[in-house]
Amino acid sequence: MYKDIFNGSPISRVTMETQSEKKRAAYFTEAELEVLMHAYEEFKPIILKRSNPAASAKARELAWQKITDRVNACNPSGATRTLSQVKMKHKNILQKANRKKTEARLTGGGPPPPPLTPSEELALSLNKGRPVVAGIPGGSSSHILCTTSDGEKRVKYTDGRIVLLDSPERTQSVTVDEDDDDDEETTSAVTEVDNAGRSTEYIPRDLPTDEGPSASAHNLSRLPAKELYKVHLQKQIRKSDMEMDLIQLQMEEKRLLIKKAALEIELLENRLKEMKK
Repeated sequence: MYKDIFNGSPISRVTMETQSEKKRAAYFTEAELEVLMHAYEEFKPIILKRSNPAASAKARELAWQKITDRVNACNPSGATRTLSQVKMKHKNILQKANRKKTEARLTGGGPPPPPLTPSEELALSLNKGRPVVAGIPGGSSSHILCTTSDGEKRVKYTDGRIVLLDSPERTQSVTVDEDDDDDEETTSAVTEVDNAGRSTEYIPRDLPTDEGPSASAHNLSRLPAKELYKVHLQKQIRKSDMEMDLIQLQMEEKRLLIKKAALEIELLENRLKEMKK
C-alpha cells in the first residue's frame, strides 16, 4: 500500500526529476571548461590572496560567483551551474590534467595516455610553479610522494629541515587531504623542478663539520637521503649536547649564587656579633 502511494505521489516524481537534473548537470562542455579556466585566470590573484581571513574569504566567494556567472552565461543548454559545482569542476580539471601529465611521464612502451584538452592545458599553465595538491573532502591527513624513475630519492637540507626533491625533469607530487574547501588548499597543480644546472655527484660520506654556512648548505643539497638523515641526526645530537651543557652551566650559576648568598649572610652575622660585643 505505502509502496504504491509513494511510487505514484508527486513527491516521488519531484525527487526523481531532481536527481535526474543533478546527474545531467554533472556534464560540462569543453566550451564551459575553457570559459571557467579563463575566468579563473582573471580572478586568480583574488582567489589566492592571503590577508584578513574574513575579508579574503568574502572576496574569494565573490570571485567564484563571478566565474560561475560567466560559465552559466556561455552554457548553450541553459543548465544552471552552482558555485560549488564550478569549484569542484575546477579542482577536477587540475587533478585530471596532473594525472595525465604523470601518466605521460611513466609510460614506457605502452599505449600513450589521452591528450590534454585545451582546458587542462590552460589549468597546468596557470598553476605552473605551485605544488601538486589533490584535495579529498573530509580528509585530515597529509603525505608527500617524491620518487624518481629508478626509485632514488633526492633531498635538500634547509634550516634544519629535510625537503625531498625530484630528479631533473620530474614532477613533484604532494597530496594534502584537508577538511577545507579553500581553493588554495585543495587545488591541484603541476610543479616542474628545474635541475638542469644541478650536479648529480655525491660528496664523500664524511662531511666536515667546520665548513662555512654556504659551502655546507651547497654540499648537503647533494647528499642522498640516508647520508643526509645521518647528518641531520648528528646535528640534533650536537644540539642536545649543547642544550645539556647550557642547563648545567645555569645550574652551576644558581649554585654559586646560593653559595654567595650564604657567605654574605654568614658575614653579616659575624659583623652583628662583633657589634654586640
